[in-house]
Amino acid sequence: MRDGEKFFAISISLIIGLGLAGVISMFVFEMLARAALPEEMRTPEMIQRHYDGAVCLSCEMSGYVIVFLTVVLVTIVVICFAFYRLFAGRPS
Repeated sequence: MRDGEKFFAISISLIIGLGLAGVISMFVFEMLARAALPEEMRTPEMIQRHYDGAVCLSCEMSGYVIVFLTVVLVTIVVICFAFYRLFAGRPS
């Protein structure tokens, strides 16, 4: 494996790892927000009635943004890798 291929493999691994860490943190913060509710508000029916399913809306939206950015960044890196593989090793 050449150095360029290692660079792209490490880049994609880091981006996907950060994306997964962001999604996991979204679920953790949602669970912490639900745990902070009063006891009578913790039932699924009350959460659906008062919060429309998500207690921490910013946690949910940030999770979607992190997933979107992860997909975009991985796509960009894969396109760059395709250009690298296409033009690598050719004399100019």
